[in-house]
Amino acid sequence: MAQGFRASGLYVPIKVMPIGTEAPSLWPPWHVSSHKPAFTFLVLANLQPRKGVVETATAFVAAFGPNNASVALRIHAKWGDHDVLKDIESFRKFSNIHVSIGTIDEAELKELWREADCVVALSKGEGWGLIPREALSIGIPVMVSDLPCWSDLRHESQLAGQGRTYFVKMSGRETASYAFTSEDTGHFFSVDETHAQRVFLEIFDAHSHTDRVKPWPRELSLSWHQVAQLYAAELEKQVIVFAKSLGIACGISSYTYDLFGDMQGVGFARTWSEVFVFARMFSMRVLHIQHEHGLHWDDNEFLHTLFAFQRRHPNVSMFVTLHSLHLGQQDRRAFYYRSVPRIYVQQKCIISQ
Repeated sequence: MAQGFRASGLYVPIKVMPIGTEAPSLWPPWHVSSHKPAFTFLVLANLQPRKGVVETATAFVAAFGPNNASVALRIHAKWGDHDVLKDIESFRKFSNIHVSIGTIDEAELKELWREADCVVALSKGEGWGLIPREALSIGIPVMVSDLPCWSDLRHESQLAGQGRTYFVKMSGRETASYAFTSEDTGHFFSVDETHAQRVFLEIFDAHSHTDRVKPWPRELSLSWHQVAQLYAAELEKQVIVFAKSLGIACGISSYTYDLFGDMQGVGFARTWSEVFVFARMFSMRVLHIQHEHGLHWDDNEFLHTLFAFQRRHPNVSMFVTLHSLHLGQQDRRAFYYRSVPRIYVQQKCIISQ
């Protein structure tokens, strides 16, 4: 991601933050409860083209046939697009496909989790994919489309040494479709329905005649609480890097981002106003100022603001990096004298007058 932004000429500090999940709390645990008479595949997804629910139902019927009492497909959605709702209605005629739409309470959701023997998510485009991660956290095997967002689940499945994550191949691309716009929104991947049929049968053969197993001992994803702590730590800035130019809005250089961007607790400011706000909001300990174009004799606004900040925040150590120092001997002596003891000055090049 960072390389992509850099290639486009955009230099900003990029932090990759995980998304949290929380294992559904079931009692008794999922693996303790027994299979229902029908082995149940569960789909929890809104009925929109991107989620691949129609393709899922089509592959299910092709794999097991209509009205097969030994296996069931359970679909629940909070809402759906008109066209997808219409297509899903055609599957209600099969006794082993059950569809519900609308908001459910926590107890009803827990019952869906408890009944599920496998969770299916054949999305044609997905950013992260919460439902399969929640399912795996309580031990339920998952059947997912082979999208990049779930590549980590393949790795976790290999570590566990158990077949709990099953991937369905994608076959080419199709035009993306969203009910809220008629504009071109790119492409989805297409689900390989023939391969999906085979995976349905593979899961049924592997799990329908065996006891449920406990969830993996290690967490698949960080919890919401752990992610919140990471965000809080990221917001707690102790070092502020302030790039100052001589009245020129040149922004912060790529060199500065490369030097400080990956450091923990470092924030960036482009104006003195931002610096003062950071100092007010956070437990700031260090202010590093990069004066990109040097310090001239008439740059009094910068000097006065520098000293004003020091007086207001005496516990903040200040480091000033100057490209050059265009001051006369008297002005230079006064500048260094006023900089002691909490301002540390480093010059890349000193040019005397």
